[in-house]
Amino acid sequence: MADSAFAVLFQQSLDSEASILFLRRSNGEWWLPGGKQETTDTSASQAIHRMVAEQLTFSSWHPGGIGRWKLSPEAGGHTVHLFEGYLTHPAKVKIRDVTSGLTRELAFFTRRQIWNHLYEDSDMPWGQAKMAVYCLYDMYKHGKRADGQLLKDDLGELHGLTWSRPA
Repeated sequence: MADSAFAVLFQQSLDSEASILFLRRSNGEWWLPGGKQETTDTSASQAIHRMVAEQLTFSSWHPGGIGRWKLSPEAGGHTVHLFEGYLTHPAKVKIRDVTSGLTRELAFFTRRQIWNHLYEDSDMPWGQAKMAVYCLYDMYKHGKRADGQLLKDDLGELHGLTWSRPA
């Protein structure tokens, strides 16, 4: 199976709660922008730029690589690359190719909304939610979040029993 790359794109500034962009796929599930790397991609960074440009319309973003996971053979055995970035004009973000039927809509979700889609609505895969929450934690670790109680809430959710694989 080919490696994949996903982008965690943030809407809000550092002084408010972060909202992360998700795309609703044709099967009804919410996913981060990205997907499988193609053989023509020269790097994971180049792949995520290509995929985001194919899926969305907006001016620009500068991704920072924050994570890479090697999945078990049972989960496909491939590597997943994770990038983060901030959108300067989130209201201008649109789905580029609505005719393919692969992506039906987009939305920005806070950590609480991600939790709801994962556990209550059951329309977000565990891996997608996990990458988004990991990105929130990475931002905290590197001093990129400074929103007081919301930050403490993020860490409580991350380290508590609340974030576990749904049954």
